[in-house]
Amino acid sequence: LLLAGGGEFAFVVFKLAEDLGILPMAQAKVFTAAVIISMALTPVLGEVADWAGHTLARTDGAAAAPEPEAQALFQRIDTDESGTIEASELIAAFQKRGVEPED
Repeated sequence: LLLAGGGEFAFVVFKLAEDLGILPMAQAKVFTAAVIISMALTPVLGEVADWAGHTLARTDGAAAAPEPEAQALFQRIDTDESGTIEASELIAAFQKRGVEPED
């Protein structure tokens, strides 16, 4: 998507490479066609990217709601009710279940 913006310059580079014999004419035509197609698709790809971004943002927001079981577990571990789980609270939760965390 980002490469399509440099399309006009690609025409110059491909023509120069062809004139200098670095790039065979057949390859230059294929590369030029690829640039033309990518330039033509750039607006469409931008719209698709915008739509996908908005769709993912809505999906991420919906997925961010904690499950009731996860919320209950969080509240059991967050003993000081600060809204965050401190390392000491996490260690204590492991120790209650018979797991001794290593340093």
